[in-house]
Amino acid sequence: MFAIAGSSNVGARKSVNQDAWCALSAETSVGDVALTVVCDGVGGLSSGELASSTVVYEFSRWFQRDFPQLAAASVAREGTVSLSEVADVWGQMLAGLNRRIGDYGRRQDVRLGTTFTGMLICQGRYVIGHVGDCRVYRVASGQIEQLTNDQTLAARSVAEGTMTKEEALHSPQGSVLLQSVGTQVELRPEFSYGEVHEGDLFVTCCDGFYRRLGDEGVRSVYAQVNAVSEAALLAATEHLIQQDMANGEKDNLTAVCLAVVAPEEGTTLLDDSHAAAPYAPAPCVPGDEGTTLLGFGSPDDATTLLGAGAPYGTPGGEVPWRA
Repeated sequence: MFAIAGSSNVGARKSVNQDAWCALSAETSVGDVALTVVCDGVGGLSSGELASSTVVYEFSRWFQRDFPQLAAASVAREGTVSLSEVADVWGQMLAGLNRRIGDYGRRQDVRLGTTFTGMLICQGRYVIGHVGDCRVYRVASGQIEQLTNDQTLAARSVAEGTMTKEEALHSPQGSVLLQSVGTQVELRPEFSYGEVHEGDLFVTCCDGFYRRLGDEGVRSVYAQVNAVSEAALLAATEHLIQQDMANGEKDNLTAVCLAVVAPEEGTTLLDDSHAAAPYAPAPCVPGDEGTTLLGFGSPDDATTLLGAGAPYGTPGGEVPWRA
């Protein structure tokens, strides 16, 4: 069973929140399942909020519409839900979104992109898909572990031993992305897998949330959440956001927190005949109230994004984009 809460704030200095997020969960015949996604529109480009909201919308729709069928077929075939199959599907979705967002930008003569960090938990395991510099943390037994690798010039310097992790938090290179959805000739998302245990607390957050806190700042507050509930998780998250802003953070701030808790007495999972039934998930929450998701209108509609067109970009290596 999960307790989930999320919060997003435009911040003290910006007029538009380019972050978007969702937190969805359901009780099914294969156990409790949950999806959390945080996308951070690339701030140096135009209309980052459209790119981030579009990606969140597509993954929310996939969870509600397509994942039940994938899970049922996988269980019938293998006896368990294949998270590697989920990763394959996510890779295809992100490749398609990369092309679509890029094509939209070419048609409208704007440049837009977004990071993506999503986590699916099912049957005591997780899969994380990752593009950019949002993060997933696990807080458990008073310790914190970063489960994603930042795709930035600063993170590369840390890996090469020319910069410490603390220096990377405050380096200008930390804002230079090596990948984002909508800007790449060829997108290469990273996927990772692991086990989930009762008492684990997972935090999916944008760089504006963790940059001034660091790992210890995130850990110190979430590790003190004793009576785990959605209200307690939301209070902790909003406290950290306010602390960030008081410390001078100028960017948008978003975090989604998911805690794995013991099932409530009387909780009943759906029987096998409903394995492919639609979920009743929590609502998808875009970055700002009033943010318009890019839908599926006509090619001439400046507020919509159609299906894939010609490949976007020009041949070459990875292209850094400033977040």
